[in-house]
Amino acid sequence: MTKKDTINKPIVATRSFRSAYSIKPRSQMNTGSISLTEKHHKDECDINKILARYLKTGVITHGKTLTGYYDDVSNIGDYTQAMETVARAKELFMQLPSGVRTKFNNNPAEFLDFCGDEDNLEELQEMGLANAPKKDPDGSGSIKEEIPAEPVSDKPEGASETVAT
Repeated sequence: MTKKDTINKPIVATRSFRSAYSIKPRSQMNTGSISLTEKHHKDECDINKILARYLKTGVITHGKTLTGYYDDVSNIGDYTQAMETVARAKELFMQLPSGVRTKFNNNPAEFLDFCGDEDNLEELQEMGLANAPKKDPDGSGSIKEEIPAEPVSDKPEGASETVAT
């Protein structure tokens, strides 16, 4: 082979440069003959058939199968207030010792459920999370503290009382 023969031979690239504009190699996946698709729901999901049924009967039946649930949530307040309450409860729970948090799976909701049950009062007292009830001086039972109510005024807040002379 002479020098002249090697110059005239074409250069063949063995590697190619791929870019966003290159032709993509096609890939396919064979899942076998078993399909998890339930084909008998085809007519229930077809929008054309749903609208045809609506035009014929005037009722859309495909969507809502559950009944409504109504509850009195007027004492909760607005959304921001509720979220602040949840955030504050989580913050207070995270201030507890790690052993206590681990007992409740680091979940404030489990802790609040536990605290809400009166049967767990002794255990809460052992953990140092609840005070023991105060006893009567004669030892007959516990004393319930009464908090005196503040006097209610008919005047709006910030209004001063003016006396005419």
